[in-house]
Amino acid sequence: MKALRITLYLMASTLVLAAALAAALWSWTGTGTSLATALGQLQRWLPAGQTLEAKEVTGSVRSGGSIGWLRWQQGDLSIELRDITVAWSLRPLLGGELRLGQVNAKTLHVDDRRAPSEPDARVPPTDLSLPLKVDVPFSVDTVEWTGSMSLNATELSGHYVFDSDIHRLDEGQIRISSGNYQVKGSLQARTPMALTVQVDGAVQATLPSTQKPLLVQAHATLTGPLAGRDAALELQAALVPDPQPTPHPSPVNQPAMQDQVSARIQPWQPQPVAEAHARWQALDLAALWPQAPQTRLAGTATVTPDGTGWKAAIQLNNTLSGPWNQQRLPLENLVATVTYAKSQWSIESLKATGAGGHIEAKGQLSTTANNSASATGSPAPAQWNGSASVYRINPAALDSRLGEAVLDGQLTAQEVPSGIAFEATLQAAKGKANTNTAGTPGGQRTFNGLRLKTVHAQGLWEAPLLKLAKLNVQTDDAQLQGQLTFHTVTQAMEGQLTLLVPGAQSTLAGHLASNRGEGDVRLTVTDAALASRWIARLPGAPTTLGQTSVQGNAAF
Repeated sequence: MKALRITLYLMASTLVLAAALAAALWSWTGTGTSLATALGQLQRWLPAGQTLEAKEVTGSVRSGGSIGWLRWQQGDLSIELRDITVAWSLRPLLGGELRLGQVNAKTLHVDDRRAPSEPDARVPPTDLSLPLKVDVPFSVDTVEWTGSMSLNATELSGHYVFDSDIHRLDEGQIRISSGNYQVKGSLQARTPMALTVQVDGAVQATLPSTQKPLLVQAHATLTGPLAGRDAALELQAALVPDPQPTPHPSPVNQPAMQDQVSARIQPWQPQPVAEAHARWQALDLAALWPQAPQTRLAGTATVTPDGTGWKAAIQLNNTLSGPWNQQRLPLENLVATVTYAKSQWSIESLKATGAGGHIEAKGQLSTTANNSASATGSPAPAQWNGSASVYRINPAALDSRLGEAVLDGQLTAQEVPSGIAFEATLQAAKGKANTNTAGTPGGQRTFNGLRLKTVHAQGLWEAPLLKLAKLNVQTDDAQLQGQLTFHTVTQAMEGQLTLLVPGAQSTLAGHLASNRGEGDVRLTVTDAALASRWIARLPGAPTTLGQTSVQGNAAF
């Protein structure tokens, strides 16, 4: 009996102690500092190599609170959130469910500096189960992604649910640039891990010719299993404006503008893109991107495996070609073959026809530099270079204000640390000018008779600056040469230029901007009559200047 009493006493004492500890723990979870303490202790339970930091934490474990700054990091990947509010209830945990009332964050910043993984390092998942059911509605005001890719988005929200069998995203929304997108999807936690993702979006655009708003509808689906080395996903995507734009006259039977893409993706194979196909018709680039020229493109693109790389074939036709100054694209047809192997893109062949002639080009883009870090610790940028040969191009088809001519030439460009270095040389080709180009709209002043003979430019494009170290432009009767720096945003110029025209010579050295100008301008006129007739051919010159009798000479 004595032993029984001692046993009962110990059991009672243990129960009382457990109840006291539970009461104390429950009381602690309701204090205003318990959330900060819990986050501090959570750091100890993270796997090796992971860190978790938090600042300005208020609230309790029992009902939630706010976090001013939270950052999780593993190697070159970090995720940072600011101004977070969390609301939840501990009661559902008794039933094995983590249920959060709402998670809101002001900003989410993802910095991914990881080097691209080798194909052999890709391992298919086997089980994505969680120990608890989860129910989390969330919203983020601003999303920023930097590193291996760049993304800026706003108004991210959704409802994530895990019901012990399936991960599910409901009511997902995000805004990227001028587009609003709705996302929903599901993923099985265990084999075969069937994945289904659906994206529907609406992109606001403006037709440049009418300034009317245009709504472009986007739809994409991704379906298939994720488990297993041979897993394959099917991608279907379409882009269709609604309503159809009519920025220019078109035949009654003109097909509606649309773009369709399909692909088969094997994420765990050395060659993940098994095949891809794209088809578009009546595609107007200006409807999707207001700064682009008006087009009516039709064509196809295919991507197929080529060993451990890809081979792509592109073919397109443009039935609305025209000069740049009329917001058209001076391109009629393009055929190209592109390959990717050993971290390098190559344009094996490219032939484009338009502007009365054709262009043949080739180039390479090497991405191996991304696998090594620069002196600042960031991935080194990719390097590319390219060259093109120009055959019998008519400048009047590029800009209708120019006189007709036939030009041949060479163009080269290469990416350098400070920007894009380029050199272009054009010269008059043997033969007669092409006279089958579109005429200039009635009443528009042109560079009539200014036929280009040679153009040589060497410089650097360092956005937004265009730096021309050498510039030499020669027509039948005029020459411009010197060096120039032009700011494409502010329209400011700086340089030294010399212009020789019939009857006059001018030199400019200094700065010129919209709100100021300083420098030295010199003008020498040896034959005023001859110079005035030449100036009268320029756009913006008085229409009577060519008929006015001007004689003499001067120097300024």
